Amino acid sequence: MAEKKIVDDLALKTFEHTWHQADEQGQLDLLEKASLLPPGLGVVPVLAGMDSYHFSVRNRARGVFSILRNRIVETASILKSGEDSGQHLDFIRETALFSARIYNVLKQTPPLQEIRFYLEILLECGGRGPYYAWRFCRSGAVSLPNLKNLLENLSEAGRLSMTSQFLDSPLSVRRHFALEFKRLLKGIRREVPVRGFLSDRFDLGKYADPFIFHLPEKLRDPLGLGLLVEESPDPRERASALKALAMVVPKTDPALLIRVLGSDGDAGVRRVVLKVVESSPVGTYPELFPYLYKMVTKFRSSQSLDAFKALVVTQSFPLY
Repeated sequence: MAEKKIVDDLALKTFEHTWHQADEQGQLDLLEKASLLPPGLGVVPVLAGMDSYHFSVRNRARGVFSILRNRIVETASILKSGEDSGQHLDFIRETALFSARIYNVLKQTPPLQEIRFYLEILLECGGRGPYYAWRFCRSGAVSLPNLKNLLENLSEAGRLSMTSQFLDSPLSVRRHFALEFKRLLKGIRREVPVRGFLSDRFDLGKYADPFIFHLPEKLRDPLGLGLLVEESPDPRERASALKALAMVVPKTDPALLIRVLGSDGDAGVRRVVLKVVESSPVGTYPELFPYLYKMVTKFRSSQSLDAFKALVVTQSFPLY
C-alpha cells in the first residue's frame, strides 16, 4: 500500500498540481519519495526541484539526482558482469526515459552551469544518456564557443564518453566537430578513463578508429598495457587493459595471448582473449590454433563454444 501511495502521489497526470501546491517541506518530502522510485519516474520531481525557489529543495534535488544516477550505474555494472541479464530490457527502458526527460529540459536552454550539470549526469549514467548528451550538443542550441567551454570543463570520463558518441556519428558531423574533439583528446591526462573508454569501445564491437591516436601516446602505450595485462593483481584491470590493447595495435602479441590463456586463472580474462581473436580478421592469429583446439576438446562449457568461435578465424583456409 505504501508503494502504491508513493506512485499515486507522483503520478505524472497530477504531479504538477501536487508539486506547486506543496510548501518547502512538502517538496522535500516528495523528493525523498522520488529517491525510492525507478529512475525514469523519480527524475520528474527531481527536475522540478532543480527549478525550485527554495535553496534547500534545489540542493536536495541534486542529491536525489546522484542517488538515481548511482542506481543506474550499479545496474549497468551488474548487467555488464552478466549476473542478471534478465534486467537488460528494463535497464534500457529506464535509462532511455531518465535521459529523455533530462534532454527535454536541456532543449529549453537553461544557464550554462545547469547545462554542464545535466550533461555530466547523462554521460555518467551510461545507457542512452551519452546519446542524448551528444544529441543536445550537436543540435546547435548553444554557440560553438560555449559548447567548446562546456566540453572542456567536463570530467575526463565525460569527455571520453562524448568522444565515443562523436566517433559513431556520420562523417559530415565528424568533420564539423573534428577540431574540438582533437583538442579534447589531446587534453586527457589520466590512464584509467582512457582504458575504460577503449574497453567500452571494444565491448561495443567498434573498430579501432584512427581518431583515437589523438590521445597522448603515453596513455595508449602498448608496452604499458601489456605489462598491466600480465602483472595486475585485479582480473578486471587485466581484462580492461587487454581490451584497450586490442584497440591500439593491429595485432596483439600472440605470445602474450598464449601466456594469458595458459596461466590466467580468471575465466573472464581468458574470455577476453578469445573475443580478441574472434573479432580479428581471418588468419590474424594462426599461432593460437593448437591452443584453442586444445581448449575446444578439453572443456565442456560455454567457454568451449567461445574457443571454437575464435578457432575458426585463426586460419585463412577452411577447417574441413
